Amino acid sequence: MQIAKDYAVAFDYKLTSDEGEVLDASEKNTPLWFIYGRGQLLPKFEEEIKGLKIGDAKEFMLTPKEGYGEFDPNKTIDLKKDRLSNDDYSLGSTIVLQSSDGHKMPGRIISIDDNSVKIDLNHELAGENLHFSIKVVDIRPATKEELSHGHIHGAGCHH
Repeated sequence: MQIAKDYAVAFDYKLTSDEGEVLDASEKNTPLWFIYGRGQLLPKFEEEIKGLKIGDAKEFMLTPKEGYGEFDPNKTIDLKKDRLSNDDYSLGSTIVLQSSDGHKMPGRIISIDDNSVKIDLNHELAGENLHFSIKVVDIRPATKEELSHGHIHGAGCHH
């Protein structure tokens, strides 16, 4: 069995920066499950793992363009402190803003002054090369229910 559209795939992964710093990783004995070909992961990531089989390991890199985009210094907003719904924020913390059409956008607080807060809306990994090291742990056809709901049920277990 190999990775193909509408298959449930489980893999262990480690994501590192150019400097080798670990940015993210799957937890020990807890692989990441997703349905392949449904746009749940970065398109270039899915392209890199297409056709792999259980037990296959692969290392590859995604450029910022293939990952979370280039860092855009203009992608910041200033919000008056009274527009924030609570006082539970600090420099470097992430808050979720909601646009008038209900779209949620995570932002990182990069400065605070007496009246306002400056928020960076770039993805936290914008501008980074993403170095992935993955190992495929399991592959199976996704169930009809999973396909209709768009996600894996349980820890990838069969129903």
